Amino acid sequence: MIVNGRISDSTINRYRGLSFFLRHVFADIDYVLAQSEEHMNRYISIGMNPRKVVNAGNIKYYRKSAAPIDASQKEKIITCGSVKEKELDTVFDAVKRLKARFPDHTVFVAPRELHLTETIEKELLSSFSCARYSTLKKAPPSALNTDTVVVDTVGDLLDIYKRSRVAFVGGSLAPYGGQNILEPLFFGTPVLFGPFMENFRDIAEQVARSGAGMVVKNGDELVSHITMILEDAALMKKMGEAGKRVIEAQQEVMRRTVEIIVEKIQQHP
Repeated sequence: MIVNGRISDSTINRYRGLSFFLRHVFADIDYVLAQSEEHMNRYISIGMNPRKVVNAGNIKYYRKSAAPIDASQKEKIITCGSVKEKELDTVFDAVKRLKARFPDHTVFVAPRELHLTETIEKELLSSFSCARYSTLKKAPPSALNTDTVVVDTVGDLLDIYKRSRVAFVGGSLAPYGGQNILEPLFFGTPVLFGPFMENFRDIAEQVARSGAGMVVKNGDELVSHITMILEDAALMKKMGEAGKRVIEAQQEVMRRTVEIIVEKIQQHP
């Protein structure tokens, strides 16, 4: 049995050319639980028996649900998380414009790769006060009196998303394929992301369609959309509630996946 099955854009055409041979391989597979309808159809197109494939949803996004924090209880934090190198200039410009509009907010910048920490810190210090999160996390919350923070630690981004009023998830404004945009939604935090979400296409479409997040094509849209959310409490609340529903849908995906696995095991002689 294949669980959470997917066939990438880069390999599907090659597999189709080998479909004659793959049919013999698939004959030994009892069932495929595909990540989406698109991937289900890809398995069928390369020789998998249609009766042995189902669109079960993507369990990669499953996480034990957490109680979202009400928007009114969020701290005055704007977070740019999982930022990649080719996005830095866009993010730096956005930080300057957002700080001019919201001087009482602290902007957190979390690089995807920690080796970018010094580059980010140097740039932020040229215009603002800046602290490293490794230092701040040891201090009481009242110590957050800096303009910007560079996140130089591993494993803390979820907690930062939880505290934030809005979050941008990087790896998406340049052709990197995207990152997991559900992480802010675990805590009812509105999420923004760029158009380059090839590796997370299904969930990106679901999040945008639900109203839990927004696609931004460039730095201007990043600034304008964050501004819109921060200046509209009703919109922030609405997006947070939509995010909760998206996460609840992922809980259902896991439940369904487990049910199918148990059913198939029980049917197996």
